Amino acid sequence: MEEKLKKLNELAELQKSGTITQEEFDTLKYELLNPIANFIEEPKLEKTDKLLDLEVIKTDEFQNIKSKNFISRPKEKRNISYKTVGFSLLGVGVLITLFFIFISRNKTLVPFLKANGKYIFVDSLTMKPQNNDEYDNLDFYSDGLARFERNNATGYIDNSGAIAFTIPKEFYSHNFSNEVAILSRLGGQEYYLINKEGIIVSKNYKDIDGFSKDNNLSVVKNEVDSDEKFGFIDNTGKEIVPLIYDFANSFSENLAAVGVGKTVIRVDDGLRIFKGKYGFIDRTGKVVIPMIYDEVGYFSEGLVRVKLNGKFGYVNKEGKIVIPLEYFDCSDFSDGLARVWQEKYGKTGYIDHSGKQVMGFNFSGARDFLDGLAVIQLGENKWGFIDKTESIISSTKFDAVGSFFSGGLATVGLGDCCDRIGELMAAKYGFIDKSGEVVIPIKYSSAYGFYPNGFAIVAMEGNIEDGQSFYIDKKGREYREK
Repeated sequence: MEEKLKKLNELAELQKSGTITQEEFDTLKYELLNPIANFIEEPKLEKTDKLLDLEVIKTDEFQNIKSKNFISRPKEKRNISYKTVGFSLLGVGVLITLFFIFISRNKTLVPFLKANGKYIFVDSLTMKPQNNDEYDNLDFYSDGLARFERNNATGYIDNSGAIAFTIPKEFYSHNFSNEVAILSRLGGQEYYLINKEGIIVSKNYKDIDGFSKDNNLSVVKNEVDSDEKFGFIDNTGKEIVPLIYDFANSFSENLAAVGVGKTVIRVDDGLRIFKGKYGFIDRTGKVVIPMIYDEVGYFSEGLVRVKLNGKFGYVNKEGKIVIPLEYFDCSDFSDGLARVWQEKYGKTGYIDHSGKQVMGFNFSGARDFLDGLAVIQLGENKWGFIDKTESIISSTKFDAVGSFFSGGLATVGLGDCCDRIGELMAAKYGFIDKSGEVVIPIKYSSAYGFYPNGFAIVAMEGNIEDGQSFYIDKKGREYREK
């Protein structure tokens, strides 16, 4: 096996340098590893990591903790050599949020859901298990740590494969991003930031929105003089923008929407609705666009949608109106175009940055463009893709489609199944390429899009979260548990 991995690394270098194509690399890798994987034989490694009993250190209800480490840490570490970079899988409930991954020739670990409902780590190149360790839940590596749940304990695994630390049972932890993770007390509005040493670095807030790779400021919420107010902190817990606003959104292109006004509670469902005016601040907290708008979006491609007096249009970062406020509704820009609606047409069209109508109001339903393609409705509950010339790339009308291509392939489905969370689901799923050709047959009962490591999770029966899943590559070859 060691010789095969050496050869695989050589092939990866050839592909990386352009000597062979990705398709040739996939084929040669398949022939080398013969990987209808079947997990032929799991390594018989002795477990050396043990979870400690969790004990919470009492510290004044965690108010303004800066230096105390209340996280349980293991005394033993396993010395397993591999490198990881990754993306984040949130929860058993199949909500997967993908983060950017750079796949090098080194091994990368990804979670795999076994038929017994337990998770293990597998090598992303060979899809072979790394060891016998099973988890009740296991996330993808994010920011160098992977979140796990096992035996009613939660914690993080580091790049060496050892348990970095565990957390108290009455708390829920989130994935790391920008060197910190959010820690929240179960059943209560109590949120903190922890660093990679398991040390709390922020005071208690009623909510923390979170960080991303390109955003080092997070929205936070707390009570100020009996009112809920919003501001921003950095990943050290320092308050950069004071909690003085009645509304705040995350930063996008270095500007964030904030608002002042009244928040009302809707009678029928208790939802809090902000009724006030919106504007934008920069990262220093300076107001750069006055709070005069009734509704706003996120800055994208230098423009943001705004609503005033019942109509939508777009302003730039100086607050200048560059596309007139004349639309019934519109979307943020994506891939150079934005969706717009006019009430008199009752359909969707697309405009460019100048406000020029590049596609008429021809679509009963449409989604944003991404990589030159957009999902559009082709008939009653039928969907497909168009390019920017308004050409339909596939003659097949699908009952369900993924919103974007991942690794050059998009998930599509045929056959009515059910209505789930307001979205029509399909009976069977497969994959098409950007020419519209079905390249992986529509035969799976459930399917996720392809990850950057070149694999997708699918199931032949039931749902992926039921433990009926396995991996496929872009050739449709199956990587199953034995």
